[in-house]
Amino acid sequence: VEITSAEDRAAFMSWFASIAEAQYTALSPDWVYQDCSGLLRYAFVEALKTKDAAWFDKFSYLPEWRLPPVRKYGYPG
Repeated sequence: VEITSAEDRAAFMSWFASIAEAQYTALSPDWVYQDCSGLLRYAFVEALKTKDAAWFDKFSYLPEWRLPPVRKYGYPG
């Protein structure tokens, strides 16, 4: 995965941090490998996903949720 635009890099980092921080407050049920490397993988993949209503339903808490999308990727699509 290579995120080439400055806007996408900023969006990815913001989503990544928000998702990782959210796990401290309220664990997402689909975070399977609950260790340090598992958190990094989980936040990485979730940050690249398209954010729709079903995606937001997985999180009971997100510190930042009005963030721009990572436009280059709409994982898993």
